[in-house]
Amino acid sequence: MTMTFSEANRSKSSIRIGIMGPTFSGKTYSAVLLARGLVGEKGRIAFVDCEGGEANLYANITKFDILTLEPPYTPEKFIEAIESAQASGYDAIILDTISHEWSGEGGILDDQAAIENKDSKRRWSCWGELTPRHNRFLNTMIRSPIHIITTMRMKMQYVVDTVDGRNTPRKIGLGPIQRDNVEYEFSVLLEMDGSHTATIVKDKTQILGGLGDVFRPTIETGNALRVWIEEGIDVVKKQTPVEPVPTQTPKTIYDESQINGVKEDYAASGWSLSIFDQAKISDGLYDGDLIKADWKKRKEMDDAKPVPVKKPVVKRQETKPVIAVKKPEIKPEVKPAPVETKPEPKQEPKQGDDVIMCEECGVKITQMQKNMSILFCNGKSYCAECRKKYQAGEQMKTRGGE
Repeated sequence: MTMTFSEANRSKSSIRIGIMGPTFSGKTYSAVLLARGLVGEKGRIAFVDCEGGEANLYANITKFDILTLEPPYTPEKFIEAIESAQASGYDAIILDTISHEWSGEGGILDDQAAIENKDSKRRWSCWGELTPRHNRFLNTMIRSPIHIITTMRMKMQYVVDTVDGRNTPRKIGLGPIQRDNVEYEFSVLLEMDGSHTATIVKDKTQILGGLGDVFRPTIETGNALRVWIEEGIDVVKKQTPVEPVPTQTPKTIYDESQINGVKEDYAASGWSLSIFDQAKISDGLYDGDLIKADWKKRKEMDDAKPVPVKKPVVKRQETKPVIAVKKPEIKPEVKPAPVETKPEPKQEPKQGDDVIMCEECGVKITQMQKNMSILFCNGKSYCAECRKKYQAGEQMKTRGGE
């Protein structure tokens, strides 16, 4: 079989752009701007929306047609959407967002979990049917003759930046929510941040800048890519003028978590919190540019205030009159005279009584005490105390010698 080669022609190529970033970083906004620049003023743009119709919020930027995709977000639905856009003659398609195909409701990971729940033994073997489905979706993107721009969510983490000496929380992304190595499928890959600026992660065109360069995507950026594809890189280097298309500067949007930290800084500075009511766009969203302007204005006003110099206050030391305190008279302690206690008369044991009494002091003793006393005290019946005295050799008095 003989294969035929033809001369390479860049004008016959389409471009695939991936835009990843955290929430409110400007992924969708940037995708619309780039798409308009890529297709020109009269080009047709198809928009596949997986965010419940939020793409309609960007209808004031430029004209495009929207398809709202409902769950389950299977790879087959994305494939059908791309093929429908091709068949309908669109010049570019925006997929917002392909993270749903991987981890959304009815996506690949959702199907994998459902298979594993039915049969735990298929935890790994199920990828034999899931991977081909995912790959068909990626191959459809790669082989599409129209320009494709996709957005991808990112795994989030908070970091704290110091702005004007105050701590301000900021979200950063740790990686796209898609299958590993999805970056290989794109000609241009950009990472957005909370300030709506993009960092170049990958650029096969080499006209946007070097890896790691930071810029703000605009319609002119898409125009430059279109010129590079259709007319050649030399034309781009000569800075060929592009179609003038009106642009809008994207707003900085703060979410509730960012606002909480800023509110704490406002309260610590003793500033009014009324700006947050003015800047509120909707529940949980605030106009960041309005808050930044208010912050700057208040900071300038605080810096302009003269710092009052406090004079040291010298307090007069009051001299209190010395009051002589008469010491209480100490009387000698009079101890009460000791009360003589007469010993109780010893009771003689009566003939025939069952009571056993000590022959010396007359207290009652037990039979065991009596036996011990007779054994050690020469036949005398003593209590324990008297027995100790007898054994110590003290002079004893018997009841008969009193």
